[in-house]
Amino acid sequence: MHDDTVPAPVMLTELIRMARLTLSLATPGPDPDTVAIRWFGEHRPAGPEPEEPEQRLDGYRVLLGRPRVGGPAVDWPRTVEHLVAAGAAALAIGVTPDEDVVPGELVRAALAWDVPVVRIPPETTFDEVTQALAGLVFASDLDRANRLAMTYGALTQSLTQGRGVQALVEQLHGYIGAPTAVEDLRGRTIASSPLPWPTIEDGPDCEIGAIESSRRLRVHGADVGRVRFIGLEAADAEAAECAATVIALELGRLHAYRSAESDALGSLMEEVAGYRSDDAHAQDRLDALGIDGRAAHRVVLARLPANVTGRLRSVPWQLAELVGARPTIPTGILDELVVMLVPGDRDALAEAHALHEELLGFGSTVQVGLGAAHQGASGLRMSWHEALEASSRGPGVHEVAVVSLAALVLQSQNDAVRRLAAETLTPLKKNEAASGADLVHTLATYLEERGSVSRTAARLFVHRNTLRHRLKLIETLTGRRLDTISDWVTLWLALVADGTAPKGSQEDPNQSPQPRQAQPRHKRSPNPEGQARAHLDGG
Repeated sequence: MHDDTVPAPVMLTELIRMARLTLSLATPGPDPDTVAIRWFGEHRPAGPEPEEPEQRLDGYRVLLGRPRVGGPAVDWPRTVEHLVAAGAAALAIGVTPDEDVVPGELVRAALAWDVPVVRIPPETTFDEVTQALAGLVFASDLDRANRLAMTYGALTQSLTQGRGVQALVEQLHGYIGAPTAVEDLRGRTIASSPLPWPTIEDGPDCEIGAIESSRRLRVHGADVGRVRFIGLEAADAEAAECAATVIALELGRLHAYRSAESDALGSLMEEVAGYRSDDAHAQDRLDALGIDGRAAHRVVLARLPANVTGRLRSVPWQLAELVGARPTIPTGILDELVVMLVPGDRDALAEAHALHEELLGFGSTVQVGLGAAHQGASGLRMSWHEALEASSRGPGVHEVAVVSLAALVLQSQNDAVRRLAAETLTPLKKNEAASGADLVHTLATYLEERGSVSRTAARLFVHRNTLRHRLKLIETLTGRRLDTISDWVTLWLALVADGTAPKGSQEDPNQSPQPRQAQPRHKRSPNPEGQARAHLDGG
């Protein structure tokens, strides 16, 4: 931001052109149109030993000097070297009626250091020159303030009219004349003027070689991108800062609208996935959000830490979609999940990778899962569970695999299943508190070992008779028999819903398990219930 306590610079040529001062340039270069000045300071060359300036100069100061008449000769090369090293932008020397020619040694030294020398005639006082420069600086400041007010007024009017970021960028480009672009944190251009944004490949006529500058875009104290300029004039620095503020306001406004939609979609998908909203009601709510729930969609889910999803709610992200630079995909946020509903005609895998890359910019490990395409609200539910299970495989992007019944139970959060788990396992937990016997873990291990008493006892480090006693107690307390498949499934679902089942028992109980070790060949009962009872009685 420009420091308003420091006068804006003007060009040296503006001062020389003031007829009443009758100033002239004593050196053939540099071009006074390229030399910016703010004020004058006086430095009197006193003799062969040059005096150091009292303080470092700011690069915009013209040093006035008038050698003492009859004084010792001035070492001009050393004097100019000292002054230029201190930061002088130009030198000015006052001549007298007796000596009205600028010393040639001063001119040669100034040319060697590429600084201009201005001749001040005898009839012009230093005070007159100083006052003239002050007037020029004031006029420059006033013009800058007017330009800033006009730019700010036009941009804020566009902002209140909701014309969008691209219109703001085009308007800004028109005011300041410098090519302007808005970029996200990954450096992707999401709005620019001119279109397309110039690149090195565009050839020598593009302005990519000009000096570049940028202003940060901050929303709620967080960086979300930047405004980039090519060839920005110093006089337009305040306008650029003002524009960055206005564009950040627009991004914040757009994000506020999208956040409300994201929360609504996240809440809806939670109800759909948890069987807490019937399909007809879910369809109506999808329609209200502008989503055709009757069409096929693939669900993309990203698992994130809660602090990251909190940031996603508060600051703009996916800026290209936010400003309309690319088609928007319905995106919701729920607890530690980001959910996208990708229409069937879009490349869902590419969108999943794009989401993963976007979220990595928040500095966190991201697990993304992609479900299959299904139609209707019930299809969204299935795709949700597929995506959620795929996302559980670890960091990166994972596509849908076979979804187990256990995963559906865990992910659906079905109230009836939760009540079943509580009713079934509560008696066991109460007995554990009284007796110290770990009945829930015993049951889980027994089911995981497919009803084998010997393997279960070995894993629990208990005698087989002790295990048989526990199993009888489990049957008594739960009212379930361990020799019937239906009760096995009930107990297994209760453990899964309760979150106490070992990972091995997360498979469907009616799937054929792979043998853990070579088994002796003997005739097995074709009746699973008989097989379970055999294990309980003696296996």
